[in-house]
Amino acid sequence: GDLWRKYPYNTKIRDIYADQIAASARYNAKRGRVDVALQEYEKVLAIIPKDTLAIAASANLLAEKQELDKALYRVDSGLHYYPGNEALTFKRATLLERLAEAPENKSYRDSLFGNAFLAADSVAKMKPWNADYVDYANYLKSKTFKNMVTFGVLLTTIDFDNNRTRANIATIQYMRIKKWGSWAVRFNYAGRFIGTGLQLEGDINYVHSKKAYSYGNLGFANDIVFPNIKLGYSYYRTVAKNVDAEIGVRALRFNSFDLTSISFVGGVAKTWNDFYANFRTFLIFMGGNTYATAAVSARQYLNSTDYIGALFGIGNSPDDFSTNFQLPTFAGIATYNIGVSYQKVFLHRNTLGISAAWYNQRFDVSKYRNQYDIFLTFSRKF
Repeated sequence: GDLWRKYPYNTKIRDIYADQIAASARYNAKRGRVDVALQEYEKVLAIIPKDTLAIAASANLLAEKQELDKALYRVDSGLHYYPGNEALTFKRATLLERLAEAPENKSYRDSLFGNAFLAADSVAKMKPWNADYVDYANYLKSKTFKNMVTFGVLLTTIDFDNNRTRANIATIQYMRIKKWGSWAVRFNYAGRFIGTGLQLEGDINYVHSKKAYSYGNLGFANDIVFPNIKLGYSYYRTVAKNVDAEIGVRALRFNSFDLTSISFVGGVAKTWNDFYANFRTFLIFMGGNTYATAAVSARQYLNSTDYIGALFGIGNSPDDFSTNFQLPTFAGIATYNIGVSYQKVFLHRNTLGISAAWYNQRFDVSKYRNQYDIFLTFSRKF
């Protein structure tokens, strides 16, 4: 240091001095003395402002301290000297992503994700053969999408009284993602020999806080297949670590039966690492009678989005898309159902889902009804 101050234009002495300070900074960082290490990297940058190793290392330490704004400023200062630097540009993308995920930046979330994508995309274009770079850019781009359309078809086969019949339903949905949650509009179509069933539904998910959100549903249909009026509301809240509870109400109106069902729902869900389990039960009041139903479902997540699942239920649920329109007929019938499901996300914007279910209903001692469902869905964000 004394030599450098005596000979400030001697770059060899300057570089040796800066290397010694940087070595001390690395030594302190490894031993957890982050503040000391940062002070030493500041000294290095005061001597050599363009030192990329000091810029990157100090940015990492600032990010470790959760001082993301300062870390981003440090990276941007490096990009000022080295525009398009691969490592610094990638670091900029990751820092912007973390800033976007921070609750205090909720108002700027969209623009932060947009800038993060631009940084990641520029790196991916530098090395298009690098699958990790391309995948990360696709992931960040998916965070900027606010719309999603879903197409689905329910293929149903029914075995009953020595007859086999089919009863399919097609559905299309548009969803809009908002800062407060999301809303969706869905149209369901069911062609039958007695006519065509049409149903229009609307969903809303409203986030109250980090620990609570609400779900609402409203639907109208003609007198064929679907319930004429469908209403639903559920309130979800985190009650313990990785434990969520649900409480809600459902209402279905069936003009052809001149009946209205009112149901109360309660549920609890828990997550263990990549395993998820949920228990739900309904208490149904209809036509002066009371019915109950319960279901247990589970998912094993293969990554953050893909999963395989299973379900077992007893009774007839007003939330079951496949059978709720038959609730007045089946409510008192002993029913068991078992199902499996699989979801796969491609390029962080395309989702393919498939589920299969088997319903077994006992009408009397020797008379059973079996229903087999296959539900296929495809969703795309844009």
